Amino acid sequence: MNLINRLKVNRHFVAWTMTALCLAAAPVFAGDSPANPPTAPAAKAATDPLAPLAFLVGADWEAALPAHPDGTHDAIHAHFEWANNHRAIRISNAFVAAGKPQPYIDGIYTWHPGKKVIVFWYVDGDGNLYEGTVRSENGVLVHAFQTTGADGSVADYTARVTPMGATAWTNEIFSRKEGKLTPMVKVRYERVK
Repeated sequence: MNLINRLKVNRHFVAWTMTALCLAAAPVFAGDSPANPPTAPAAKAATDPLAPLAFLVGADWEAALPAHPDGTHDAIHAHFEWANNHRAIRISNAFVAAGKPQPYIDGIYTWHPGKKVIVFWYVDGDGNLYEGTVRSENGVLVHAFQTTGADGSVADYTARVTPMGATAWTNEIFSRKEGKLTPMVKVRYERVK
């Protein structure tokens, strides 16, 4: 079952974090190589178009989902890490039900030099594809994305990721139809590692 339908069944929708989520890497500068360490973080942050997403990297995050009718709670566990080449950030999320993680999405964020925008792609275990762009808007990371189901169905969404210091962030998910946003869910991710 794809993410959207799974969360509708559970009466909640959470994404990536992001989904997404989140996440992208700094361009490698001419002097950067394995033998010559990357430019100082402060210098890269000043020139890195993906710097707004970097707060998610190197951490594990968990969001408690709304309670089921029987009072039990599931969660989403999100992990973000730099790709080996430091030009993308990998994201891997799992649903955690009854303490057992179940793979959910895997994907990347990166800078698209031709489009001059952050882009992302996720795929879930059922083969549904999530793809979109990220822009920073007054400190909020707005993810405009489309899902293409394994059956070819298409739907549009917007997620608003709001950093809350170094230890938390919120993810608000909206369905998008005919220019209108309809709220679906809002969850808070806490840093767990």
